Amino acid sequence: MTARAPYHARTAAVFVAALAGFAPAAAAQDPGATAAAVLRVAPAPRPLALGGAYAPMADALSVFYNPARLSAADPAAAFAYRTLPVEAGVGAAAVAARLGPGTLGFGAQFLNYGEIDVMEPDPSTGDEIGMPTGERVGGGELAVTAAYGVRVAGRIELGAAAKLLRLQLAESSATGTAFDVGAGLEVWDGRVALGAALQNLGSDIGPGRASPLPRAIRAGAALRIDSPAGLRTVLVAEAVERNGAVSPLGGLELGRVRPGAALMGRIGYDGTAGDDARAPVVLGAGLLLGGLAVDYAYRAMGALGAAHVFGVTLRFR
Repeated sequence: MTARAPYHARTAAVFVAALAGFAPAAAAQDPGATAAAVLRVAPAPRPLALGGAYAPMADALSVFYNPARLSAADPAAAFAYRTLPVEAGVGAAAVAARLGPGTLGFGAQFLNYGEIDVMEPDPSTGDEIGMPTGERVGGGELAVTAAYGVRVAGRIELGAAAKLLRLQLAESSATGTAFDVGAGLEVWDGRVALGAALQNLGSDIGPGRASPLPRAIRAGAALRIDSPAGLRTVLVAEAVERNGAVSPLGGLELGRVRPGAALMGRIGYDGTAGDDARAPVVLGAGLLLGGLAVDYAYRAMGALGAAHVFGVTLRFR
């Protein structure tokens, strides 16, 4: 079993990438091109419904996108989960609380592979294609994050995050670390926000053959417009760079806001959706009642069906 672990890991990378819906075209050429798939799955419905453009946004989920924006986040706890085929699943939790001059955030993301068919290299194809052995194995990934964001020099925000990673497939496992750094800025009484982050800095990791982390550079801007009639519009646009390719992300959030209540609809565009099963357009909605927010996102996944993502956020005052 241990001797086959590297091929297991490569097979799982393709399988999980297809289920999670982010496999780049390069993964088909080199299934081990990136590790820690859990770091590329949208952790919650609101970021997903905004096309993944979340570097300038400020809430507890900033722990996963831009730690600097935690400095403007209200104390809160957020939870999200979605199921995938063959008993696979993805979930996340985040919490933000004031500490000293800034805000401390903790986050956890997990990816359960479910059961995966064991494949052996086929010598007749130069070991490029696998043959099923009839054996099935399980595995998963876990990322635990601690982050801190603080406002310095007036409106400028700075932040950093550290992540502990664990990847497991059958008897093979690997652990590692990753780091994020970010910056943010709010102007016009918070109606305009800017954010930029460098994500997933660290050494290669992987059960069997080690692969690079999914490093990314993201930068974006958000505009909030509130009307006297209680209508709120949020526009967010972002660019993300991965492996030398720059992709546009963007989203629109529109709804009615009243004291202690809000109903929002969302639509987003994810420019990283290319040669994979994901639809580039994502839809979502959110309902806020007092300190409780419930969010939902929908994304078509081609032959895999559709992704339905639900999340709950508790805000503390």
